[in-house]
Amino acid sequence: MKKGSLIDINPERMPIKKAIEINTKALRLMNDRVDALPHEKLIDSYLNPNDHRGDIELMLIDSMKQGKNTVK
Repeated sequence: MKKGSLIDINPERMPIKKAIEINTKALRLMNDRVDALPHEKLIDSYLNPNDHRGDIELMLIDSMKQGKNTVK
């Protein structure tokens, strides 16, 4: 089985159309959050961990600030 994000189309007997709408919105929000990350800083932090201890964690926390991401 391929790993990745899956859509739960029937949570708690919810109508399928509503479940897909909710899951699609959640996937868009996650995608927007990833797109908003500072990719160059992430790569530098990943490749040079001794110089950037805790930087990735701070970037992820900062990306969770309320109102930073908007879903269309």
